[in-house]
Amino acid sequence: MLDLTTGLPMSVEAIDAAWLGAALTSGLGETVRVDDLRVTHIVWGNATKVCVEATYGRAPASLPARLCVKGGFDDRVAEVGSPAQLVLEAEFYGTVRSHLTARLPRSFYAAGSPSGDQGIVILEDLTTRGVRFVDAGQTLGPDEVASGLEAQAAWHASTWGSVPGSIPGVRVGGADRRGARLFFNEKYWARHFAEEGAPKLPAGLDDRERVRDGFRALWAYDDAGVHSLQHGDAHPGNTYVEADGTVVFLDWAAYFWGHWAYDVALFLTGSLETDDRRRQEEGLLRHYLDALATNGGPALPFADAWREYGRHQLRGLLWAVSPSVMQPFERSRPMCDRHAAAVEDHGTLALLGV
Repeated sequence: MLDLTTGLPMSVEAIDAAWLGAALTSGLGETVRVDDLRVTHIVWGNATKVCVEATYGRAPASLPARLCVKGGFDDRVAEVGSPAQLVLEAEFYGTVRSHLTARLPRSFYAAGSPSGDQGIVILEDLTTRGVRFVDAGQTLGPDEVASGLEAQAAWHASTWGSVPGSIPGVRVGGADRRGARLFFNEKYWARHFAEEGAPKLPAGLDDRERVRDGFRALWAYDDAGVHSLQHGDAHPGNTYVEADGTVVFLDWAAYFWGHWAYDVALFLTGSLETDDRRRQEEGLLRHYLDALATNGGPALPFADAWREYGRHQLRGLLWAVSPSVMQPFERSRPMCDRHAAAVEDHGTLALLGV
């Protein structure tokens, strides 16, 4: 359940024992008293993760002491971040997740402020279970990519053919459209690529207007198509790997109704080095299509799916223009290189008619 409430903490310092106890009581529907609270570590970002250890005076036996409070606590990303994404993730854990067949972290509270300036979720601290986190820019093994594609196929199949209203609050089109208005601004483009260490686009893709027109064509194409739920930012840095090798997706702050290939192209291409992707993408795409049909989705012809996969390679180019305050250049450079190579390999801009 999503808690719409005022008085959400806006800083790390405001996360105290009294607030945590009240939040957990609201989220769990039974009384939780927190006698003491210790911050163990913080991962800063647009959605900052504040890991805490609680000492309970009263709590359900199943409630772990180690928790992760995730919300907007970093003023440094205010210019390029968006509190709307924080609220969107709270809505995901409070409302949307119950409609999906997907393995997800345990959540204990989800709240958004009525003004839309803050969204907070309280999750299990996954470090206590020994999962392996993946940084953006790192790669996954082919079996792990296959596992991630199976997860995508399951939630795509269960929401296939959805329309606005199928799940309250889910919209057509992703948050990348809002970011692209900044990224394709002429002044931003010139300033960004002039920064030391910024990613570099190959000749033919360093044309701001052509790439912008490609995105516009892709959005129009997707809006007219069949929709399912898209994670919206399905790169390897938004995953973790369970001890059994299962890949689980995190950071559900950009989901929307869209085309299946949006998630698939972004995840598959971003998770493999270019040469590995070229060798294995056909087999991995077939694996996704088989999983989609097995989970009750449509049996898509491979030739058609291959073209859709090729069209949707364009989304990955946003790595090239992502500001360093959101993703350090040492992470965005390898991701840019992988996605730019795939755009060239698949003739993506030509498929989009630009």
